[in-house]
Amino acid sequence: MEKTDLSRLGSTLCWAVVFADIGTSVYYVPGILQGQVGALAPAFVLLTSLGFILLAAKYAEIAARYSDGGGVVAVASDAFGPFIGCLGGILITIDYFLTIAISSVSGFQYLDHLIPLGGLLEPAVILALLFLGLLNWVGIKESARTSAIVAIAALVVDLIVLGITGAQLDRAQWSLVFESLVGLRNISLVHGLVGFGSAWLAFSGLESISQLSPAMMEPRSKVARRAMSLVVLSVLVTVPLLTAFSIALLAAQKVNPDRFVSELGFAYGGMPLQVAVVVTAGSLLLFASNTAIIGAYHVFVALARKGYMPARVAALNRKFGTPHTAIGIAVLVPLAIVVATRGRMDLLGDMYAFGLLGAFCLSSIGLDRIRWIEGRRGLVAWIGFATTLMVFTAWTTNLFVKGLATAFGVIATVIGMGVAVGTRRGWFDRIIGAVPYFTAEEAETMAAQLPTAARIVTLPEAVNLLPLYRPSTLVAVRGPNPRLLREALLRVRGRGESILAILYVDEIPGPFYPSLIGPSEEAREVLGKMVRALDKEEIQVIPIWRMGHDAGTSIAGAAVDLGVDAVMVGTSQRSALWHLVRGDVLRKLLRALPESIRLVICN
Repeated sequence: MEKTDLSRLGSTLCWAVVFADIGTSVYYVPGILQGQVGALAPAFVLLTSLGFILLAAKYAEIAARYSDGGGVVAVASDAFGPFIGCLGGILITIDYFLTIAISSVSGFQYLDHLIPLGGLLEPAVILALLFLGLLNWVGIKESARTSAIVAIAALVVDLIVLGITGAQLDRAQWSLVFESLVGLRNISLVHGLVGFGSAWLAFSGLESISQLSPAMMEPRSKVARRAMSLVVLSVLVTVPLLTAFSIALLAAQKVNPDRFVSELGFAYGGMPLQVAVVVTAGSLLLFASNTAIIGAYHVFVALARKGYMPARVAALNRKFGTPHTAIGIAVLVPLAIVVATRGRMDLLGDMYAFGLLGAFCLSSIGLDRIRWIEGRRGLVAWIGFATTLMVFTAWTTNLFVKGLATAFGVIATVIGMGVAVGTRRGWFDRIIGAVPYFTAEEAETMAAQLPTAARIVTLPEAVNLLPLYRPSTLVAVRGPNPRLLREALLRVRGRGESILAILYVDEIPGPFYPSLIGPSEEAREVLGKMVRALDKEEIQVIPIWRMGHDAGTSIAGAAVDLGVDAVMVGTSQRSALWHLVRGDVLRKLLRALPESIRLVICN
């Protein structure tokens, strides 16, 4: 991972990225809850806030504990073994599928408030998902900073809506709002459990902080706690009150409950505030959909690396270096869900709760078990058990009262676990051919010895070799380049040296790093060809592999760490589409490379 990434994701940036995910719930949850529990929706949201705070603290610990990310997969594997970790992966994947579907539908419902789509809304959602799939196949660079800017803009607009609305309310209206927040009395136990289970939708997105763990500054525990504290504060300030305003002030006016926040903005701030809500809400929901696509295909790749999905799922496209099969699954399944449900938010919300609360349960109980094994059995442990009980109660309630959603969740989980078991036992070997790959551990094992044609080293291992093998030239390659090779040979021999470092960067699209990823097939093939060619010239080669979001910054960071005085690259063979979506590597390399290191570009 790039050091620049580590320096970027401090507490504030982590907060904004997580809020970009969790903050979307305010745009659709009030309408869903109003259809299920009526005027009591704000009170149930406020009640569930206690469980949200406690669970957020556990996710902050999970993010600090697992530096490679992984979230529920990592904690469940650690607590109960890899098979239960796989179950966690299936549950969070269902969560991602529904996040993609519900966020995309909700985004277009808000757009419909400004530009009436009518019967074109569902086709527009389908086209948008296909477009996002295409962008991810090419390798869209979803910046954590861009997500943060959109999240901050949405939060500011939400606060403006709250301020303008609150300033115009009279005493009677404030009484209605207050009553909607504290009106839980004289209700049946069943009604209370249903409301409690449904209200957890308002706090979806907690899992995303654990996916950011590999990119957090050190110390991660401090960064995670501060980031999660900011997330909790932001959510508690906006979600309960926006829900209360929407239900108490708008429900009786027969406005569209699927876009309550923009309706509220229009009612109390006019067209300018409505436009601001639609633009920020639509943008945030689109980012949430794309982030969920990235999260889903990263889970698929991680499960394939661990042997729970066919290896072909993790295979990378040779042109763009992206896992095209995993991306296809991550897009087509939510698309099918949208078509099957006709974009009905109530059904999507019920289905969403299955994977969301299932993953919450597994993460919570997994951390409880780890704490117990480690001997942490004081007050914190018992609060953790209480948190697990709350989440488990919400999940089991939904399982019993939302039959269609439960059927969908069970079928999806059975299919997922069936694929996992079948893959582990080799049932699909004859149907789906294996694709070779290295895990990170295998790459490290291979790098423990002096590099040869069959060896690849990581950057830290190459740095460890510097006392014995210190190159002055780093050659960055994307594919076999005979001219670049000849120029590198001339430089090395002209300096009377016999050592050359060659670097290949596997670019990882999106804001997250998948766990347990090793050199791609193309990386091994290109580095292997370069090493074999240089072996004939009696040149000692150090073949280095890195992964990073930005190839230019990764190359510059490697040059600095290795202490070389020159970096050699070939001219780009990438298409205009590649540069448009993924950026210009040379431009970024020039910006990041210190003046003391010479850049040599070979045509």
